[in-house]
Amino acid sequence: MSGVVFGLLGFATVWDRLKPRQPVGLPPAILGFILFMLALGYSDLLAAFGFGQVANTAHLAGLLTGVMLALIARGISKLRHP
Repeated sequence: MSGVVFGLLGFATVWDRLKPRQPVGLPPAILGFILFMLALGYSDLLAAFGFGQVANTAHLAGLLTGVMLALIARGISKLRHP
């Protein structure tokens, strides 16, 4: 489920940059937080403090999928409304 959240955040971040007249309204600092959490997860620092393993690949795949879907949605939007 957290991969889906990362996907939605990735989509919203890219969409806000591509369609500023129709923004989702995500604060820009969220992107920094997303990237920080990915780096923290891949560093295994969370596991060292007893928080267990994190599904890093699911987070990264969700984020990249959200970014790609935002780019595709923007392309479709341009085709419909040039």
